[in-house]
Amino acid sequence: MALPYLFPRFPYRCLPQRFPASLPEPARIGLPAGLLGEQGFSLVEVLVALALVGLLSALAVLNFNRSGLNLADAMETLAGNIRLARANAVSRGARYRVTLHSHSYSLQRYSDDHHSW
Repeated sequence: MALPYLFPRFPYRCLPQRFPASLPEPARIGLPAGLLGEQGFSLVEVLVALALVGLLSALAVLNFNRSGLNLADAMETLAGNIRLARANAVSRGARYRVTLHSHSYSLQRYSDDHHSW
């Protein structure tokens, strides 16, 4: 229900204008001519970007898990080589030395003929 006594009807065209009837177009600085009408990204562009980010993160997680498997395999190999060296030392009476380096290890058998490792 309209309240005519609170909002009197009068033509808005008779009000004085504060601004000119036509404002100049604001200048666009720094945009190439082909991008003047574009604003933002389309839905397809956003979905493609999200798919690429998801794929790259999945690959990173798989590689991280694979490095953990390589570490477990390396530990098993080292333990097996130490057991083999110990078994050879007991059965043949030979001496073995295990040397651990920062990124590798070495097993050496003592040579009685040359008196060296």
